[in-house]
Amino acid sequence: MSTSAVFYADLGKRAKDLLKKGFPLKYSVELEAAKKIKEDNLNLKAIVSKDHSGGLVGKLEDSFFLTPHYNVELNGSISTDPKEGIALKAIYGPIPSVPGLKATIGGSWASSSGKSEAGKISKRFANLNLDYSIPGHFSAGAFVKYALPATEERIHYGGANSTFTYGSFSVGGSIEYRLPTEEDKNRDITKLGFAADISSADSNVTGYYQSEKDDDDNEKALLGVAFYHKIRSDLEVGADIFTDTLKPEANNLKMHLASVWKMDKNTTLRTKFDVAESKVSLSYQQKLTDYASVTLASEINLANLNGGHKIGVGLNLSDV
Repeated sequence: MSTSAVFYADLGKRAKDLLKKGFPLKYSVELEAAKKIKEDNLNLKAIVSKDHSGGLVGKLEDSFFLTPHYNVELNGSISTDPKEGIALKAIYGPIPSVPGLKATIGGSWASSSGKSEAGKISKRFANLNLDYSIPGHFSAGAFVKYALPATEERIHYGGANSTFTYGSFSVGGSIEYRLPTEEDKNRDITKLGFAADISSADSNVTGYYQSEKDDDDNEKALLGVAFYHKIRSDLEVGADIFTDTLKPEANNLKMHLASVWKMDKNTTLRTKFDVAESKVSLSYQQKLTDYASVTLASEINLANLNGGHKIGVGLNLSDV
């Protein structure tokens, strides 16, 4: 039986990480540093990147751990990308008087595409999250995201999730909805998900359903299966097969395949294949020193060999 808490976000996570991480299809430099100040820990990360269609983006992240006396972590980030903007949060937990309970309070200021005349919606939120877990058995979380008065088209959000675990089997659900306001009394579900997961130390099989509605009321409802398997210490494979149940076309089935091969202690080769889009992604990561690594990545569009390809380079400098 698992001795750690399994949260809803953990279900199928190993397969998702295999499919998403390690493919920098843009030009980026990442600097990460960790400093120890007396009994406190300070982690800093600076990222500069440029994608193929946008401008230069800079982002600074920090984490400050007030341990072991306070059980508080302070996080903050600032980005020149308006979709990310500024975010701050404080995490308190585990709370000594209530074992298993963790509280997070924070705020964010960003913008995204939406229905406003300018094509952007300014978003300023204050957040409160509560997470509770009984390791190996049960976890639950709830949050409220309150739109501050300066936010255009003020919409407040709330949500909850829970997961039950028995041995290697976990099942969970999650919901997010728009809270009623003075202008709009309706409560509208924006996200709804269910998942069941069978796991071992080296593998996961996760069945899931996830429906979402964005700011423009575009909807999708994905039904799928994610698979992860660590074949040996240097080789991992994964897959995600899903369909959008709101689009019953015959060619709506999607399949993503991925693998990670650690060729030696300094070299990692990643591959990914999007079957429906006929796109192959390759990533070659080389550790140059104990503090530096470089990643070369490419995406080849097999359906259009004359164009639509991407390349990327990532440089990571870290003393962590």
